[in-house]
Amino acid sequence: MDAAAPIPAGARLVDVRDRAEYSRLHIPGAENLPLQSLPNARGSSLVVYDGGRLRADALVLCERLHRYGLRDFKVIDGGIAAWAQSQRRTEALDASRLTDVEVAAALAAGQDRVVAHSDGLSAILKKHAIAAGGTSKNGRTIVLGHGDLPRDRLLATLSRRSGGNIALYWTGAPEQLDAAIARHKAQESRRLDGPMVDYRCPGL
Repeated sequence: MDAAAPIPAGARLVDVRDRAEYSRLHIPGAENLPLQSLPNARGSSLVVYDGGRLRADALVLCERLHRYGLRDFKVIDGGIAAWAQSQRRTEALDASRLTDVEVAAALAAGQDRVVAHSDGLSAILKKHAIAAGGTSKNGRTIVLGHGDLPRDRLLATLSRRSGGNIALYWTGAPEQLDAAIARHKAQESRRLDGPMVDYRCPGL
């Protein structure tokens, strides 16, 4: 479900992040409930979100809810970051920052539009055969910049655009990005025989 869409009438809005994260920023009207308690909510129509920003995060949450036996639910794609961007909240800057692990996973997935704000970062993308620019397959833009990328420039990038787009960002040195991508590739090669995510989850 898109973060900018209205919550369906009669649905319970549930934030499954920890209490500290919920206290810092949450969607007005959301209940803060642990994920493990949601099987007790059978019979209710739910709209659920967490701190996951990537499409894979929403799919994992969707699958977990299905395993709990829930059927009448929607997952907010992009989590709290998508909502903060849709509302032009200044907190979107913190909510939309990717860790090294997250940015490597997002880049490896190859479904996002990628914008690199330095030649050094562009060179790392080229080294790992990751295409910069282009169009997004899932409505996301990944912005890569050095640690000194101006705050106002980032905020402008995170302004939510039409069509449900969400922008996420990572800042750091080229060698840091290179190491993160290399670690991710090594981990993925060890997971080839592991469980796969079903990208058809109907609650998303």
